[in-house]
Amino acid sequence: AWLDLRRVMERTGATDAHVHRTLVDGAALWLSDGFRFGTGGAGFQRMNLGSPRSLVSDGLDRLERALEALG
Repeated sequence: AWLDLRRVMERTGATDAHVHRTLVDGAALWLSDGFRFGTGGAGFQRMNLGSPRSLVSDGLDRLERALEALG
C-alpha cells in the first residue's frame, strides 16, 4: 500500500528522511521510502501488506502513534 503522508509533512515541516527515521526509531516500522521509486514518490511510504492480519493491524497502530508524535 502507498501511504500518502504529504499533508502530515506539510503540517509538521518533516522531510521524507525525518518521517522515515520517526517510523523506524519511534515505531519499529521499516517502510519503503517513496522517493526511492522516483521523484513522484516523495511524500509517500510503501507498506507491505503481505503479512498476517494481526501483524498488519499492529503495524498500523504503531504507524498511527508515530505520526501523532510528529505533531
